[in-house]
Amino acid sequence: MTAKTALTAQEVADFLQQNPGFFKEHADVFQSLEIEDNNGGGTMSLAQRQVTDLRNKLKKQDFHLKELSLYAMENQNISHSLMQWCVYMLAEDEGAELPQLCVDSLEHCFEGLKVALKLWPCPESVASHFGGVSAELKEQVQQMEQPYCGTSYPEEINSWFETKPASVAILPLDDENTCIGTLVFASADPEHFQEGMGLSFLLIISALAGAALGRTML
Repeated sequence: MTAKTALTAQEVADFLQQNPGFFKEHADVFQSLEIEDNNGGGTMSLAQRQVTDLRNKLKKQDFHLKELSLYAMENQNISHSLMQWCVYMLAEDEGAELPQLCVDSLEHCFEGLKVALKLWPCPESVASHFGGVSAELKEQVQQMEQPYCGTSYPEEINSWFETKPASVAILPLDDENTCIGTLVFASADPEHFQEGMGLSFLLIISALAGAALGRTML
């Protein structure tokens, strides 16, 4: 009598792939199959494993949907705050009042953030609050092509706030292609402003603030 040779795992896999109707014809075999539980709880039926995997996938999809909803809501809130700030700026007729209004209205619209503004060459009428920037920092800002977000920033900026920021967003302000200053958002949260984050709203604020504050420089 010829001894039976045990099938290898690959041979079993090949057979099942070549015979897709096997489990349909032998439903009892499918229902009785047991495999190792990934959670270390012994074994579980193949059918139960498929249900568990499907349930886990649905949980992940539900989490991602909730995450997307939160992002959408956050963007909507930022858009509303940005529009409100624009209304404040457009309603002001006096150019000399714009720098302080810019800072106050941004802090009002974006609660939890502190804002600092520096202009150059700064008009005498607002120099006491919005002047006094080192030549080195001016040069750094003038070379910026877009806002910077993160935790590494010039030490000089710390003196513009009552409390040392944990993270900042530094915006260059341009008026007709000439850099006239910088607007800095400060947060106590080191993860609020991060390198690589989206800059769409900051770019809008930078452009609008630069255009509006150009009236102060006249």
